[in-house]
Amino acid sequence: MKKLLLSICTFLLAISLLPQDGEAAQKFPDVNQYSDHISSLVDEGIINGYPDGTFKPEDGILRIQAVNMILREMGVDVENSNAPDPEFKDISPGDGEFKAVAKAVELGFIKGKPDGTFDPRGNLTRGQMASILVKAYDLEGNYEGDFTDISDSHWAHDIVSTLAANGITTGYQDGTFRSNQELSRQHFAVFLSRTINTLDGKVLATVTDVVDGDTIRINLNGKEETVRLLLVDTPETVHPTLPEQPYGAEASVFAKETLSVGKQIQLEYDGPERDHYDRLLGYIWVDGQMFNEMLLEKGLARYAYVYDPPYTYADQLKAAETEAKNANLGIWSIDGYVTDDGFNGSVDDSSDSDNGTYDGPYDPNGPDVDCGDFDTHEEAQAFFEAAGGPESDPHRLDRDGNGIACESLP
Repeated sequence: MKKLLLSICTFLLAISLLPQDGEAAQKFPDVNQYSDHISSLVDEGIINGYPDGTFKPEDGILRIQAVNMILREMGVDVENSNAPDPEFKDISPGDGEFKAVAKAVELGFIKGKPDGTFDPRGNLTRGQMASILVKAYDLEGNYEGDFTDISDSHWAHDIVSTLAANGITTGYQDGTFRSNQELSRQHFAVFLSRTINTLDGKVLATVTDVVDGDTIRINLNGKEETVRLLLVDTPETVHPTLPEQPYGAEASVFAKETLSVGKQIQLEYDGPERDHYDRLLGYIWVDGQMFNEMLLEKGLARYAYVYDPPYTYADQLKAAETEAKNANLGIWSIDGYVTDDGFNGSVDDSSDSDNGTYDGPYDPNGPDVDCGDFDTHEEAQAFFEAAGGPESDPHRLDRDGNGIACESLP
C-alpha cells in the first residue's frame, strides 16, 4: 500500500511538470512576475502548470521536481535508464522516482543527505539549488564579491561563488544569500532559465539519421542539418572510394544505438559552426554525456582534425583516447592500424585502379595547387591520390580529412 501511494504521488508530481496539450504558450493567471523565465521553460517542455490552469508560483519546489526538470532539459531518457542503485534509505527500485534519482546520481549532480536519504519530497533550499545547478552544468568561475552569510568555510561557499560568477544569482539586497531558505517554483524557474542561458553554443535538436560513426543528421529548428563530430575520426563504412575499414561497422552500430532516430540531443559548438562542406561541427550530448568522448572511450575513434585550437574539451578527449589505447580497445587492438593521418589499409591495394591514375597537367609532387585548378571532382580526386591521399594531403585538397578531395566540384 505504501509503494502504491508513493507511486500515485510521484505520478501527480510528474503531471504538474509535464506539458499539456495546447498549453505551451499559456499565460497563468497566478503568475505576476518572472513570466519570461517561466514561459521559456514551458515552451521547451521542461515545466508546465497544474491541470487547473495555475502555476502555483509561490509553492515550494520539491527536490524530485528539480531533478526531473534538469534531466528533462538535458534530454535524458529516464524511463529507459539503467543507472545503478544509489542505495538511498528512502528510495528503492520500483519506486516512481527511483530511475530519475539514480540517473541524477550517476551524472554526478546529486549525492543525497548525510543521513543516507534523498528526501525526494522535501523542499529544495537555495544552497541545494546552487549545488545541483553548478554540478549538472559544469559551471566554473569565482565571484569577486561575497555574501555576508556565506563564510569562506561554509559548505556552499564555492558553489554559490560560482553561481554568482555566472550571473545566475545576485543574492538579496541586504548582501545575504540565505542558503537554507526553501525555494519556490517561480524562483527555481528563474535560476534554471538563467543557467540555460549561460550555456554557450548548446542547442536542442532531434536525430533524423546516422550516416556513420562520426556523422549524423539532425532536425534543428525545423531544418535538416548534417553534423560532423568535432575532434573524432571513426573508420570508414560508407566512403565512395574506400573499402569498409576495421571497427567502422562497430562505430556505426554504436552511433545508431545511442543516437536513435527521434532521439533528442544537444549540439555544442566550439569554434566555427560549419566546415567548408557546410556541415555543422560540434559535440553531441545525449542523456547528459558527450557522444564524441564515448566513441573515444570505447576505442571506436581516434582524436583527430585539430584545425582550430584551442578546443574546450581537448584534454578530456585526449585522456579518453589514451585510456582506450592503453587498454587495447577497438581500433587500438590492431598493431599499427591507427596513424596520425588515419587508418592503415584505408586505400584500395589495387595499384592500377582508375582512382589511382593521374595524367593531368599538374605534378603531384610539384608546386602547390588548390581545388580551383581542377574542372571536376574526378580529376581532383585522381591528383589527390597520386599525391599520397588520403594518408597524406600535401596540397590540402581534403580539408575535413574524409578521403574525398574537392567535394564541391561537379
